[in-house]
Amino acid sequence: MAMRIYGYPGERVDFVSASGSAGSIFFGDKERTVEEFFGSPHTQTSGLYTYFSGSIALSFEDGKVADIIITPSASKERIEVYVGKQKISGLSAKELEEAASGPGVAVTVEEKPVEASADGADPEALNALEIATVTFSA
Repeated sequence: MAMRIYGYPGERVDFVSASGSAGSIFFGDKERTVEEFFGSPHTQTSGLYTYFSGSIALSFEDGKVADIIITPSASKERIEVYVGKQKISGLSAKELEEAASGPGVAVTVEEKPVEASADGADPEALNALEIATVTFSA
């Protein structure tokens, strides 16, 4: 089972672990609240906390959560990302553009080449999209 992350731009991000435990971080939460939820940051720079090998990062403005950045490929466990209840992990480019087109959400993707099949299909047509980052903002 994968970790599931549900982003509600401008409101909150819900985290559901593979074991089923869950919790939320709200935009505007203070640094202390984030530390109570996730523990001490794995890395911390001015205004940015990261957790889980950099797969989850939180930026702060005036000591409050402003952005939550998800980098699924940085995690050792599989992460599925949702905008609201719409799963965006695994969507085509067009579907992803439609699902993540609202305010408070930004998605960057990278193409992962897939080896050409034995039937000689065009390798360009075989590229798969992988979410590089998803940023949810207040």
